[in-house]
Amino acid sequence: MYEGRKTFAIIPAAGSGSRMGLPYSKLLCQLQGEEILIKTFRALAQDNWCDTFILACRSTDREQFSVLLNTLNVAIEFVEGGQSRQESVRNALCHLKKQHNPSDDSLVLVHDAARTFVSPDLISRCLASAAISGATTA
Repeated sequence: MYEGRKTFAIIPAAGSGSRMGLPYSKLLCQLQGEEILIKTFRALAQDNWCDTFILACRSTDREQFSVLLNTLNVAIEFVEGGQSRQESVRNALCHLKKQHNPSDDSLVLVHDAARTFVSPDLISRCLASAAISGATTA
């Protein structure tokens, strides 16, 4: 929870890896000895600022992502990803509204699953800015 507000993280993760020429999700590629998806979640989960993580992914990746992320002991809700990042975020927002009925002062962070190098400081500054202005971007 961020400064008394319910805080949610939406993680779009429905990409196919086709631009990399992969037959599987690029999030399963290893970077410095660890899957990209794990590195991203470690970065996002390290300061306990988030009440709920919502991962938008392809149904074909869901089981493998679930098994992989289960090692982190972080509660994650899965939703069906879309054909575009925008559609994946929309699906996650609809799930968030339906399942959690967030209040007007709730905060929602959207962070692409392939962006592993986000820092706790950047997350904190974005949430602080959004708490003041209603929205922000890194």
